[in-house]
Amino acid sequence: MAAVAKGEVRSAIICGGEAQWSVDQARRTGVQLPWQQVDWSTVIRRDPKATLHPLAYKYGLRDPVHVYPLFQVATAAHWGQTPEQARREAAEMMAQLSAVAAGNPYAWFGSPAAGAEVIGTESRENRMICWPYLKTMVARPSVNLASAAIVTSLAEARRRGIADERLVYCRDSVYAEEPRQYVDRDRYAGCASQEAVLTETAVRVGAQLNAVELYSCFPIVPLLARQLLDLPDTVPPTVTGGLSFFGGPMNNYMGHAIVAMVHKIRSGVTPIGLLYGQGGFMTKHHALVLGSSPGPQFPLMRNVQEEAEALRRPVPKLIDEYDGPAMVETFTVIHDRDGRPVLGVIVALTEGGDRLFAHVGPDQADDLACLERPDVAPVGKIGNVRVDESGINRWSF
Repeated sequence: MAAVAKGEVRSAIICGGEAQWSVDQARRTGVQLPWQQVDWSTVIRRDPKATLHPLAYKYGLRDPVHVYPLFQVATAAHWGQTPEQARREAAEMMAQLSAVAAGNPYAWFGSPAAGAEVIGTESRENRMICWPYLKTMVARPSVNLASAAIVTSLAEARRRGIADERLVYCRDSVYAEEPRQYVDRDRYAGCASQEAVLTETAVRVGAQLNAVELYSCFPIVPLLARQLLDLPDTVPPTVTGGLSFFGGPMNNYMGHAIVAMVHKIRSGVTPIGLLYGQGGFMTKHHALVLGSSPGPQFPLMRNVQEEAEALRRPVPKLIDEYDGPAMVETFTVIHDRDGRPVLGVIVALTEGGDRLFAHVGPDQADDLACLERPDVAPVGKIGNVRVDESGINRWSF
């Protein structure tokens, strides 16, 4: 887009795809595929020490499904919600995603649509993955999907005979980033870069949006985005179907979202649409506004990093081994494939304001039960930390 705006190229194609479903099936059946595909599940786990902070690796919060719950739990507590209230809100929003996916013929997991009661109820088919996320609330990567979009200058589009009523304009583009290591974030209730990007975008749009794509690898991302944009609950947070129901969190979901939004605008459903995506561990944030008419000027990917830094609070010092009292900042509980809790991981703050990690083991039934109470979250509660013989911080209430 920037290259087109600068006149470096007249047109460009944005294309992406993945075949993880085929890779998974081939692995299970022992079939050697006649082509090579990156097995993302292997890439992600090949050398986590190279990409993760040593303490994140030490305490087992290595995959996105382990980390996004930290933001979910902290944000729900900050909003004054009980875990049950937070789950209900997330399930209702996810039901909107499912309904859109059910109407999208390209969705991998689209039909039939799942209602909020099914999404928000733990069952054999909808087991707990990482507290507070059930299976239907997490992105599902095993898909075969691809998309492509062409970006041109206005002159090139007209030279190629594209009718005016079919033109979709890139109106605005905004981005910012968080610190690469999620252990170095200033807070887990909210996200400064997301706030800066979406606040700036909303100001520039200057109108009530009725078509959006709010990236949805886990519920917390669109929940936060919806609040920042002040969207009514009646506006679905997707035009595509979401990563739990459309499918495909690996690398190209937002490519599908671009195509879906173009169709929405061309059909006359909306004159303007917002695409918001993020990557990493809520690390990279980018918004793109498309419309049936041009904006004030062609966008050149506006960086709002300074605005994000102004919103950031002091980052707690991260420490390793610690003995003494500490306060729960956020947490999650990792479950096995049968839905049983196997490990609680707490992010805590000492009286001096330092941040640390601590484990709650499977032998601590009462402490695990305290973490997963539906009526009250232990965020803000004081517990005791001790270092065990293996050098791991152990937590008890």
